[in-house]
Amino acid sequence: MVGVTAFVVPRLSRLIIDVDKDWAGKRIVNLGAPQGANDAARKADVDSVNSRVEKFKANLKWQVYTATSDVNFAGDWTLLLYGDVTFNVKSIVIPFISAIVLPPYTDNYGVALQIERANYGVVARAGLSQMLRGYEYYLSGAGLDTVDPGTYRYSLYGRAFYPDTVTLRAGSQFGLIIIPIDF
Repeated sequence: MVGVTAFVVPRLSRLIIDVDKDWAGKRIVNLGAPQGANDAARKADVDSVNSRVEKFKANLKWQVYTATSDVNFAGDWTLLLYGDVTFNVKSIVIPFISAIVLPPYTDNYGVALQIERANYGVVARAGLSQMLRGYEYYLSGAGLDTVDPGTYRYSLYGRAFYPDTVTLRAGSQFGLIIIPIDF
């Protein structure tokens, strides 16, 4: 056959891409799962990551409680404030205290925040103590533990050696930083 040229379809593997391509709204479809660090991600992969990020953000919390008035305490560990907190997913919980404490002239006192669950006991605790006398102190302390989903009781305790009375000042803060790890 004279005058007939054969048209050979080039293989994509032999194509050299040396310029940017405007795809003009066209799609690349049926991508395989990414294998390498620079592979393109499929929409389902991106949506899955986005869903987990949104769930993480929804369960990441910083709960702060503030003492609205002075609270006096004396003697062994005395319950000052308490309440309930619910964890929706397995989380790392970091209880913290930032207390303003006014002792009279006691040698030793402390403030502790603990998180406990019925039938499980204490699961996380933050504590602080001071061994100086007669001044106002700004104290902070934190602990760390992992908790399962459920409702827990937070309790703030104070201790001062009898007969001294210590004052937890209004404005003192305590609370929980909650970081989800299983979502």
